[in-house]
Formats: sequence, C-alpha cells, structure tokens
Amino acid sequence: MTNNSEKEGFVFDIQRFSTHDGPGIRTTIFLKGCNMRCPWCHNPESFAAAEGGEQLKTVDEIMTEIIKDKKYYHSSGGGITFSGGEPTMQFPFLLNLLNACKENDIQTALETNGLFPVTYLHELFKKVDIFLFDIKHTDDKEHLFWTGVSNTEILENLSKLCKNNSKVILRCPIIPDINNNDTHFQALAILKKKNQNIKSIDLMPYHNIGSDKWEKYGLVYKFKELPSASAEQKNMWQKRLDYFLSI
Repeated sequence: MTNNSEKEGFVFDIQRFSTHDGPGIRTTIFLKGCNMRCPWCHNPESFAAAEGGEQLKTVDEIMTEIIKDKKYYHSSGGGITFSGGEPTMQFPFLLNLLNACKENDIQTALETNGLFPVTYLHELFKKVDIFLFDIKHTDDKEHLFWTGVSNTEILENLSKLCKNNSKVILRCPIIPDINNNDTHFQALAILKKKNQNIKSIDLMPYHNIGSDKWEKYGLVYKFKELPSASAEQKNMWQKRLDYFLSI
C-alpha cells in the first residue's frame, strides 16, 4: 500500500510514553504499509491494505495527540518516532508530519527498513533527527529469501545516511537459525566500523509476541513452535557482537 496524500494517512496505532523507540519519552506513530514480508514481524496489521475510516487520520488529528506530551519530550530528551510497517510507504504524509513536528520544536526519529527511493533522502536529511535503521540480514541472498527483497538498495541508503553525518542507530532482529551466527555479527560490526555515524547497534532478540496477530489476520505464522529468545541466548548474542566490535 502506498499513500500519496499529504494531509491524511493510514495509521494503525499511536503509542504514548514509549521508551523503546529512540531516546527519552516518545510517542510512536505506526503507519500502515510495508514493502517487506518478514515472517517474524510483530506488526502484520501493517501489511494489509487500509480498511475502514477509523484508520484514516489527518496531520492535525495526529499532532493534537503528539502535542499533549510535549513537555515530557523536552524534559527527557525524547520526541516522536514514526514507525510501521515502513513509514516511507506514505511519504508525502510522513513529510507533512515531520514538518509539523519541526514547526513545534519536537525531535523526530524514523524507524525504517531502509528500502525507499534514494530521492527521498534529501528531504529526510533535513527533517529526521535520528534514524532507527533496521538491518534484517547482512547476507543478500538470505535477506531476499526471508524478506522478499534484496538488501543492496538498503545498504546503499545506509551508506548515504552516514556520509551525510546523520545520526543512525542500527536495530537488528536476531532470529534463531536465521541470523544468530558469527558471520552476521561480524558483518554488523564491520558496518559500524566503516560508518562512524552509526551510534550503536541494538540487537532485538526474537520474540513470538506477534504470532496471535498473524492468525487474527488470516496469515500463517511460520515460527509458531519457536519460543522467544531466552536471557541466556540474548547475552550470548550480545557477547558475540561485542567481540567483533572490539577487534
């Protein structure tokens, strides 16, 4: 789904007082539409085409919600995070929201899978303070197999962001038997070493929190029998990444 409207767009959730989508206290706006099909996705409701008028929101309606917590953003170093789905799928609407945030002196973050036309970067450079850049897999063939798309354009956009001195945080889902291996962790470490503007790498260990949603939307969840990552697994994965970052 692509929305070409500037003044209204399809939103499937608004979460206030979020502390996991960037620094400080934030409001996270989840926009519908995604150009990947990751089988572990927590938000499969973003896949579907828009249904029902209750999902259609105007910029003014969303800004009314955002401004309610402005004092908390400023006191905590937080702000607004646009997530999804892939928020750039509704690019004109996203730009209007970003502009409105800037006009109200509110910090902005964009959680993106990086799969968008390079022409978008010029506007995003000016309007996004922090890029929460998802890396699903560093191996192109594996990325294509699991998400349905190549990672070539994604890595090119990441490189351009870093060359522009944009602040970037990598967010990396770690899925057992898919990318929980030293080859992937080493590749992530190399990315960070090559691009000094990558401030950190946040590992996001597998969690089956989205499984019920898949069934709700009539979709098949491939990892139904896979338990969420244990604390031991999380620690081991972090130690492997830290090792490759240190050498």
